[in-house]
Amino acid sequence: MAKTKPKKPIHRLSRSGSSSYSVAISPSLIRSLGWKEGQRLLVKRMARGILLRDAITKKRK
Repeated sequence: MAKTKPKKPIHRLSRSGSSSYSVAISPSLIRSLGWKEGQRLLVKRMARGILLRDAITKKRK
């Protein structure tokens, strides 16, 4: 019997407006990163893709 390769999580790019796009990310991945709905993210273009990071913002007093 042939060995099966482990599945890589492939996500689909969707259009969410006239000039915006979105990618659905699994809830388990979001929980493991400790992210919440509405959280600010830093999106940076890299040589072979994009980087999503938690945006470091100052807390209001």
